[in-house]
Amino acid sequence: MTTSELGLAQLLRRDWDANAPAPAITEDDWEHVVRRALRHGVAGLLCRSLVSAPAGVPEEIREAAGIYLEHALAEGEARRRQTVEVLETLDADSVPVLALKGTALSVLAHGAPGLRPGKDIDVLVHREDMGRAVASLAKLGYHLGDALGPRITEVCFDTYGQDVVFANGRMPVEPHWTFAPRTLCVDLDLDAIWGAAIVIDLGGRAARTLSIEDALLVACLHGAKEKWWRLLWIADIAALVHRHPGLAWNVVVERASRAGILRILHVGLGLARALFSSTLPAQVSDAIDRDAQCRRLIEESRLRVFADADGPEPLWHVSGFHWRARERLRDRLGYLVRTVTTPEFKHYRMVALPDRLMFAYVPLKLVHDYVLLPIWNLGKGRWWRRVATAALADRR
Repeated sequence: MTTSELGLAQLLRRDWDANAPAPAITEDDWEHVVRRALRHGVAGLLCRSLVSAPAGVPEEIREAAGIYLEHALAEGEARRRQTVEVLETLDADSVPVLALKGTALSVLAHGAPGLRPGKDIDVLVHREDMGRAVASLAKLGYHLGDALGPRITEVCFDTYGQDVVFANGRMPVEPHWTFAPRTLCVDLDLDAIWGAAIVIDLGGRAARTLSIEDALLVACLHGAKEKWWRLLWIADIAALVHRHPGLAWNVVVERASRAGILRILHVGLGLARALFSSTLPAQVSDAIDRDAQCRRLIEESRLRVFADADGPEPLWHVSGFHWRARERLRDRLGYLVRTVTTPEFKHYRMVALPDRLMFAYVPLKLVHDYVLLPIWNLGKGRWWRRVATAALADRR
């Protein structure tokens, strides 16, 4: 890591670990630290750390941090209020619901509901309640963005594991019934997760959310799904581990192992250890160190998070990262087959087929994605080369 990258990681660590060593940041490094913090969604955590830092922070940086933190907390309060309203609306219609990610994870990992940035509100409902949840949220003005009929809507619920509804003047809401699209071939024990749910204080309102153990596992799964391009997701894991020393590691490891995502868990924890010096149980650290593939994925992810690149390619493309992140061959093969054959929303929009011909969307996807689209891209590339060659000839 560069000096600015190391300084940012150390400053963030001091937000949840007051005994962490103070970073040595030069005057020239501060701009890079701030830019990266804004890009990676950790500016609120950084500013809270800077405001409470005992020494070593330039006064103008500390003052600017205080102003930004006040603004971030005000935005976070607006997200909290809307989250509470969504939860209360679903509760009133007897739709069982858990607060997910966002405000709830901010409380669990960072001790305050408004420090994690967010552009939407995530909730977890049961699969059979997805339709009821969408109907309930309509009372707040929410509606599906582009519905294609009840049959395709149901299929998309199964494919994506979620949907998104919109309302004027409000943050979008994403009702989830699981934590990853079916293409990733991750089958967590949802009944156990619901059964282990806990109650937290969401800024004066009691709300149910994931247990600490499940929040950690889901945070690792989310980071792996997105290939760990954002520092916030690693900071969440490091903060969860530090703030909850009584965490039941045997439960986390056993649940990850049964779902076939033990390596995914280990990559997330390994990144927290590499970037934030998180203390892990000896058996977990040893398992990470023994897995050569896990170590390679940690190093790839560590480099990616500071590369300042855009997010990864869409989940609907076969990825070597996602292939290697699974320890069981059957999960790798399931990932490959599902990714290649599962139609996406865009395929349903291409042509309207009657319900009895829904199966035809699979060959439609195969022909479009793996025959027509490559031919189109190849022809487009040749066209651009001809244009470029002609432009060079004109200049001569």
